[in-house]
Amino acid sequence: MRDKDRNMRTWCTSLLVAALAAWAPLTASAQELPQMLPYNGFLADTNGQPVDGTINLTVRIYETSDAANPIWQEALADVPVDAGYFRVDLGRVVPLAADVAAGRTRYLGISVNGDAEATPRQAIGAVPYALMAADSAALGGQPAGAYVSVDRLNQELAGRGFITREEVVQLVDGGQAGIDEDAVNALIDARGYLSQAAIDALIDGRGYLDQAAIDALIDGRGYLSEAAVTALIDGRGYLSEAAITALIDGRGYLSEAAIEALIDGRGYLTAAALDARGYQDAAAVDARIDGRGYLNQAAIEALIGGAGYLDEAAVNALIAGAGYLDADAINALIDGRGYITNAAAQALVIAAGAQASAQLAQVQAQVNGLNDTVANLTATVAALQASVAALQANTGGAYLLGRSQQTSNGRFSFGGVAGVQAATAMCQAAYPNDPTAHFCSVTEVQQAVTASAYDANSVAAMDNVATWTTAPVARGGSFNGSDANTCLSLRYNSADAARGTRLTLDFNHQSAGNGGGVVGTMVNVQSDVACGTNMPVLCCR
Repeated sequence: MRDKDRNMRTWCTSLLVAALAAWAPLTASAQELPQMLPYNGFLADTNGQPVDGTINLTVRIYETSDAANPIWQEALADVPVDAGYFRVDLGRVVPLAADVAAGRTRYLGISVNGDAEATPRQAIGAVPYALMAADSAALGGQPAGAYVSVDRLNQELAGRGFITREEVVQLVDGGQAGIDEDAVNALIDARGYLSQAAIDALIDGRGYLDQAAIDALIDGRGYLSEAAVTALIDGRGYLSEAAITALIDGRGYLSEAAIEALIDGRGYLTAAALDARGYQDAAAVDARIDGRGYLNQAAIEALIGGAGYLDEAAVNALIAGAGYLDADAINALIDGRGYITNAAAQALVIAAGAQASAQLAQVQAQVNGLNDTVANLTATVAALQASVAALQANTGGAYLLGRSQQTSNGRFSFGGVAGVQAATAMCQAAYPNDPTAHFCSVTEVQQAVTASAYDANSVAAMDNVATWTTAPVARGGSFNGSDANTCLSLRYNSADAARGTRLTLDFNHQSAGNGGGVVGTMVNVQSDVACGTNMPVLCCR
């Protein structure tokens, strides 16, 4: 966990945070609105890989984006992170300050595992409860101007030719047609219209219900009016379709179409696609095994029994019946045949000592002859070394021995030393017979390759193999310095902050330019390589 905690210090720079899910004004009743702020986030390391495990979060809320001091803060320990995603409820440990929800924009700052706060701070925007409060300035989402006033209604009715009750009375009592009550009754009777009493009798005869009876029936069955239903929905905290949609959008949930598009984009396979690849189920595999005549354990045991193989008991019985001898019988047989003891054998050796001395003298003479041969070989080696020295003088003194057998372990330490010293120790371990073996610089590699000063037998081990090297390459910014720009530095031997330089030899590199077809040896040097990468080094003499 220590390496994981150390790498966690770089994660703040790649912190990705999802939208805030809900915000609860502190002045609201605890039974109406929640008093915490749900917060979802996504955490990746410096390589963009999602983080797993637990983290410690410190969350602060500021009045402005550049305020020096927060108006509220809370520390949360052991927050679980699964595939980069985490969720916390802000205000669970430290209640949210009243000034947090004062109606002005506030800013959120986060730090992970005690690191510096991530930048920039995030502005806290409107959330579902605040959006619902904003709707109080309208009715059903419509502004006041969309509704009809009494005056406007009267104007609209007059414009369409409707008349008032007073105008009807005036027309009946004193109109030009002289329509009085008797004339109206006669007209009603002639047309068969029914009086109120007749209508009531007809309704009663058919079992129709009046308003009072209908209300009593509705009340008796427990039906609710629209106002009662609305009050019940509001009291239980149910959300309208618009509020639910806003909540879903705020939390980043995906629709079925968006999920299918995401699945298609990631290349997941359906059952039909798996079947098309020819995978076989257990029944098909069993059938194939049976078709090839493979045997299970029971069949194998039956075959062994039928072939007459013997178990341990049967073998012991067979040995006893065949007259094999035990240890005592064998010792008696040895004694009876006159075999000699250890003491007798030593006496025999001493007696043969004189003969052995003579043979030793002959061997010594042969050794002396071999020593002369070795001396001649030593002179030959010295001549070869002189030739190599002359070759090195002609090539600037660089000769490429090959690559080290060991690779860096992420901390670049070997043989009790670290950094460049460790690289040279790796070369001395790979070439113990060459006391001048050391870690190659870029210049030495270029000199040796230019003059073909390398062992042809080592080309295969070096060709297209990435190795560490040193080069004065600066990355800029906070890494503008040689100590932070080489994995071979003693200061950064923990390999958690620096970047190094990689060298690759391609002995059969073909040019891809307009000329094309040109083949030669290429020395490729690349900077900004993560120090945690395990690679060998090139060794020179």
